[in-house]
Amino acid sequence: MEPITLRLPAELLEQLSQEAEDQGYSSRSEYIRHTLRSRNDTGPNTRITDVTQPATDVACPNTDDVQQLEQRVSELEQRVNHLEEPDPRDTTPTLETDTEDSHTDLLEYVREHGPVKAGELKDNCYPRDCELARSTWWTKRAKERLKESNAHYTNNIGWRMPD
Repeated sequence: MEPITLRLPAELLEQLSQEAEDQGYSSRSEYIRHTLRSRNDTGPNTRITDVTQPATDVACPNTDDVQQLEQRVSELEQRVNHLEEPDPRDTTPTLETDTEDSHTDLLEYVREHGPVKAGELKDNCYPRDCELARSTWWTKRAKERLKESNAHYTNNIGWRMPD
């Protein structure tokens, strides 16, 4: 390689040094060599007028496309997050409201048919419109409601309400 002397304004020299560091080059010279070699991407007769263009822009001409896609993904993520937020105008009953009647039915069923085993309660008291899986409904809702109502459980016999 042949050394050359290049006179640049201090501001441009500082800008080149910063870009070389940002791009991970070990020296300004290496960065300038890479930039000059990359000029072939623009054609053999193209004159280099802006040496300050980041090397990634020369080496990857689709940078603008990537940035546009990243922006689009960000916008879509925001829309999805917005869709997942509950609508304050939504008047659909919550699980608590949906299961309140089923709790009453559950307790009445135990009073009328007790002692009752868990399987029978699941078969006869699980609400058809419940959004929970049957086993989850039993563990998180029905069983807790029975305990809160002081229902008693006896192994191999089942649930019964207090006398």
